[in-house]
Amino acid sequence: MAAELGTSPILLGLAICAGGIGLSLPNDSGFWVVNKFGRLSMVETLKVWSLGGFIAGLTALGAVYLLSLMQGFLPGL
Repeated sequence: MAAELGTSPILLGLAICAGGIGLSLPNDSGFWVVNKFGRLSMVETLKVWSLGGFIAGLTALGAVYLLSLMQGFLPGL
């Protein structure tokens, strides 16, 4: 399917992983680790977890975009 789109399968996989980072839900075990060890309330943890995931997702998306611009120069992409 990636070949039909004319996209690198590696970049496609990285983009999918970037989306998974940015859209993490409170049923993730990391959420509860931050909640318990940070001694935060549920509302505070939701704010911190959502903001952190959003920033990490955007950063990963930007990295995938930069890699896609270098697709002709980097071997394997």
